Amino acid sequence: MALKLIHQTLSRKYRPGVVLMDGGYGNNSSFLEVLERLNLNYIGGFAKNRLVSVIAQKISKKNGQKRLDEIALSLP
Repeated sequence: MALKLIHQTLSRKYRPGVVLMDGGYGNNSSFLEVLERLNLNYIGGFAKNRLVSVIAQKISKKNGQKRLDEIALSLP
């Protein structure tokens, strides 16, 4: 249902600044892959041991995958 709403929004030529979602969607890899493919920014609840790709230079000098809890501990 969420993807249907997102596609409908995009078809109306509206591009949201951020997609907000709860933890159920945050742990759904298929859903997240579609958001990434559509190049949409998103905020949601995620399991602390979920692997993510680090792309911001301020977080890590070397891009790669890290767990969210490791990233959180490395932030000032």
